[in-house]
Amino acid sequence: MLSLVLRSIGAALCVGGLYAVDVVQIDKGSYASSPPGPTPAITAMLNGPNRLDPALEGAPYPSNDIWSFSIWSDEKDKRAFGRPYVMPHTVSVGSDGIQVCQPSSAGQPLGKGSLGTPLVISASDAAGSATAVPLPNDCHKILRIGDWSMTFRLRVDGDRYLDLTAVRGMPIVWAEATKLGLSIPLGGAQATGLDGKALPAGGANGAFVSLDGKRFAVYPAGSGKVQVNTGSLVISGANAVASLLTEHDAVAWRTAAMSIPPHTTVSWRYLREKGSVEVDRKIDSEKLAPDAGKPIQGWLPHCWRNAMGKDQMFLAGDYPSPRGKIRLTQGDAYTMSWRVTGLLPAMPEAEAGGTTAFDKARIESLFSQFVTDATGSGLKYGKDTYFGGKDALKYAQMATNSHFMKSAHKDKLIEASRTVLNNWFT
Repeated sequence: MLSLVLRSIGAALCVGGLYAVDVVQIDKGSYASSPPGPTPAITAMLNGPNRLDPALEGAPYPSNDIWSFSIWSDEKDKRAFGRPYVMPHTVSVGSDGIQVCQPSSAGQPLGKGSLGTPLVISASDAAGSATAVPLPNDCHKILRIGDWSMTFRLRVDGDRYLDLTAVRGMPIVWAEATKLGLSIPLGGAQATGLDGKALPAGGANGAFVSLDGKRFAVYPAGSGKVQVNTGSLVISGANAVASLLTEHDAVAWRTAAMSIPPHTTVSWRYLREKGSVEVDRKIDSEKLAPDAGKPIQGWLPHCWRNAMGKDQMFLAGDYPSPRGKIRLTQGDAYTMSWRVTGLLPAMPEAEAGGTTAFDKARIESLFSQFVTDATGSGLKYGKDTYFGGKDALKYAQMATNSHFMKSAHKDKLIEASRTVLNNWFT
């Protein structure tokens, strides 16, 4: 979050003596027009090219979500949308085209090295030769924004471009080319037909690519064909769909892959009498072939364990992720129910003795240590709105706990919390 919350103290002020900041009034509150103390990196980000396609003029940028990568990335190549992990895979763009990686295990970190060799979908010219995707960020635009989906337009030049559609939780990505061809460099990868046999000379309506111990299915859209040509898979029809496959039926999956989801929406209702929040998720799809079926969606454990109901049917084949096992369903509309029974902002002091291991003296020593470490030689907290906010919460929690415990350090912790929160707000 880049906005700074302020009390209204005038039309403009100077933050850190560096530059003027306008105060934008909203009802009784306000926020600053620019973040405090801009670094060269932040200044470059804020003054960088507009990431929105002209079709989205006036639309808000995504924020507080994985699509924040679409605004700016600290990747070395400064690509338009970095390398977001959309679960169960990552997508990125290199000069060779669209890159799709799939982690092998749930505990794998998200560094490029740990993900292995990516499947690359390249643009090609009329003669079938690879065409580089330009490096400048202003060639990459956000074309569509959904609640958990997004399409990026990667302009090669003039009116030639690639559109990449990725949806969180969907183990499928869509690449659409305009006035370009598409190909997949094989290198050390192996390509076969969906039946496991060699691809016929005339091409097929799908292929397997085995790469770095992982398997992808590639489908040309509509009546297009995929065939091997000089070390690459060449897709006719200029549209390709790549699926990450574990235990799936690749032939059956083709029908789901032929439904491209240009938009996704989430709405919710609070049912106070039931103590629940109901969430509706809807996937709008466009058919890429007459036999297109409903899309396949993946769900993290907090959804399939707690909110989807015992009657929900799941497909065979799961995916690992750092957030737990992803399970799959097929459909375009889902309603989830989340229990909301309230929560205590803090727990009271436990009773000493009995079967509990509660030790008031031990808790008091922890308060004392926190005061020494965090306030003894000056308050310690992050100076930005994110990590500073996390630290502000920590100070507030310690102050609250010291209140319930009637700690001798309560006044110091309350004052420290007040100072940290005040600085975070200003």
